Amino acid sequence: MLSQASAGDDRIGTLERALALWTGPALDEFAAEDWAEPEAARLAELHASAVEDHAVELIVARRWAEAIAELKAHVSVHPLRDRPWGLLVQALGGDGRRADALAAFGVQRRCSTGVPRMGPPCRWSHSGR
Repeated sequence: MLSQASAGDDRIGTLERALALWTGPALDEFAAEDWAEPEAARLAELHASAVEDHAVELIVARRWAEAIAELKAHVSVHPLRDRPWGLLVQALGGDGRRADALAAFGVQRRCSTGVPRMGPPCRWSHSGR
């Protein structure tokens, strides 16, 4: 069990170091070049996936507060991505915050339908702990 925890900490540390290297939009200085747009989109997708992988590792390590904070920020930037919403629901539930988890699920469900509605926007704005 100790080696599994150590391996998880290693994965968390590796992802944190990798994410720290990301300083802004990829290839921003080449935005006017035709070749840059698809490559920047590919790199942005990899970055989003790395943030989500980091959150998974935090959840596995039961580091709920860190996972929740990271995921709230992530879903506010990427409200249409399903994976971070599911992870946020999982982290909130793991932290014993079932009402908040249900609220997050409701926001994600509303956002994923693709049907314009009156009401709150597709972003997490619950003011829980």
